Amino acid sequence: MSTILTREDVQRAERREGYEQHPTVRFLHDYACMDRTYEFIETDQIEKIKIDRFRTLGSLTEQAMPFDLGPLELVAIWSKLEEVPRDFDNFRYSFAGALVVAYSVYEMDSLKGTTGIYCETRMPNLSPDQARHIDGRLEHIRQSHDQISSYVSGADKDHMTLAIELAKRSRDGDPTADQEFEQLKARVAEYQTPLLAALGENLGNGMHEISSHVGRFLK
Repeated sequence: MSTILTREDVQRAERREGYEQHPTVRFLHDYACMDRTYEFIETDQIEKIKIDRFRTLGSLTEQAMPFDLGPLELVAIWSKLEEVPRDFDNFRYSFAGALVVAYSVYEMDSLKGTTGIYCETRMPNLSPDQARHIDGRLEHIRQSHDQISSYVSGADKDHMTLAIELAKRSRDGDPTADQEFEQLKARVAEYQTPLLAALGENLGNGMHEISSHVGRFLK
């Protein structure tokens, strides 16, 4: 991994210091400020308004490319996302998927507009070339996600994987496994903030959804 994250770096990103002008942070700010007064609007129209608003957020994010989605950028984005009203169930998972799509379709003309389609329905069918393009750009997001996981665990694996491995070693009679497990718990308690936990879960699920879909079209 190319970057070693420090606590100072992560805390700055959580406060969005230096990231206020990141396109996604700005779009989320505008999205959060939109009028949500539905008093005189029919119920079915309210749902349509929410979907249209979310589709616009996704489309604007795609149009704002290129921008980076390094680990600290992701922390800053999720810091802002925490302040955004959840317009529907699983909003943050859906946003993670939309962000992944917006980043992954960049630089392929035939994929323009895919993020808006994803936000309104789901990912469309892809050609093998389109699937390979998206899969290649997904790798950068995977690396950023892994760097955040390593920051929390202090190792080259995420803390859940390490905990499973240590539990197996303990069952197999390894005398050092229990001590290492306690050290891991202490590390995670110190470094894992609620924001990083939400980011890891949201982004991990968003990437999995898109990656699974793309995998159907890879040849």
